[in-house]
Amino acid sequence: MPHHCRRLTSLTLAATLALGVTVTAQAQVATAVGSRVDAHVVDAPSLADNLIGDAPEKRVLVYVPPGYDADTDRRYPVVYLLHGIFDNPDMWIEYYEIPTILDRMIDGGRLPPVLVVMPDGGNHLGGGFYRDSPVSGRWAGFIADDLTAYIDQQYRTEARRETRAVAGHSMGGYGAIHLTMERPDVFGIAYAMSPCCLAPIEDIGQSNDVWRRAAEVESWDEIGAAAEARDFWLVGSMGILTAFSPAPETPPMFVALPFGVLDGERVVIESVFHEYRARFPLHRLDEHWPALASLEGLAIDYGTGDQFSHIPVGSRRFSERLAQLRVPHVLDVYEGDHREEIDERLERIVFPFIAERLTRPDD
Repeated sequence: MPHHCRRLTSLTLAATLALGVTVTAQAQVATAVGSRVDAHVVDAPSLADNLIGDAPEKRVLVYVPPGYDADTDRRYPVVYLLHGIFDNPDMWIEYYEIPTILDRMIDGGRLPPVLVVMPDGGNHLGGGFYRDSPVSGRWAGFIADDLTAYIDQQYRTEARRETRAVAGHSMGGYGAIHLTMERPDVFGIAYAMSPCCLAPIEDIGQSNDVWRRAAEVESWDEIGAAAEARDFWLVGSMGILTAFSPAPETPPMFVALPFGVLDGERVVIESVFHEYRARFPLHRLDEHWPALASLEGLAIDYGTGDQFSHIPVGSRRFSERLAQLRVPHVLDVYEGDHREEIDERLERIVFPFIAERLTRPDD
C-alpha cells in the first residue's frame, strides 16, 4: 500500500461513528433456521491498476438461505446489495440485521429463497462509487464481471439477468442505477435507496465550500490528515473526483477540479465541468434510457429529511426525466432522514419489490 494511503484506513470507522452507527466484528455462523452468512475474499482484477493504492481483492459476505445445502438440485436468484460511502458490508449484518430480515421473509413466503451478496465497495477515500475510473479502478467491472462470475462459480445460481437484482443505499443506490444503465445484460432489477450523486447539484454542486478546500490540496498527506480529523466532506470529495473527474496524467492527486476560486468566489471551470457533469446519471439518460427501460423493475426512494440535500432534488429530477422518456419506474418518497428506517424499508418495500419481479427457478 502506498505511503500516502496508509493514513486513510481509519476513516471508515471515524465516519461511521460520526453518523451514529456502531459496527462490531461479525462471526459468520449458521442461524437457527438453517441459513448462514459466508465470508469470502474475492480477487478483483478490474481494480488491479488503480492509482490510489487500493488492494485488488475485496471482502464479500454472502447470505445463503435455509435449505440450500439440503436441496442440491435447486438454483437460486441473487440480489447484490451495495453499501454507501464510508460503510462496509458488515453494516448490513450487524446494524441492519439483514439475515434476520431475510430469514423472516423467506419463512413467511414473502420472498423466495435467494442468495444475497454484500461486497465491500470501499477504498481509502470512502468508496469507488461502483463506476469505472482509471484512477480509483474499474469498480463496475469488479461488480458486474469479477464478482458475478465468482458467485456463479461458487454457488448454484440462476445466472441470468432476470434472476439477478442489484439494490443499494446512498453510494450503493447510485451504484444500482449506474450498473443497470451500463450493464443491463447482467442486472435485470434495480432498487436505489436514497441514491447519491445523480446530478452535481446542491451540496455536491458549485456552492459547497469543500471545492475551495479541495483546490488547495497538494498532497495525499493532507488527505490523510483530513481523515484523522474526521473531515468527511474533504476526503469524500476526493473520492467523488477520482470516480467522476479522474485525471491519471496529473499527479499527485490524479483529479481535475470542476470548480475553482477566482477573486475569492467559487467558479465553474468549464473545460472540466462539461465532462464531469456528463458522467452523472441524470445527464446520461438521453443516451442510456433504453437500458433502464429494459429492466424487469426499477425503483428509487428518498426521505424528505435527508441530510444530503442533493439526494431528494436529484432523485426527483431523475424521476421526472424518466417519466418524460416514458421509462417505467417507481419513486417512493417517505418521511425520514438519510439512514432512518433502512431495515424496516428493506423488509416492507425493497425486498418485496424485488421478489415480485424475480423469475423464480420453478417458473
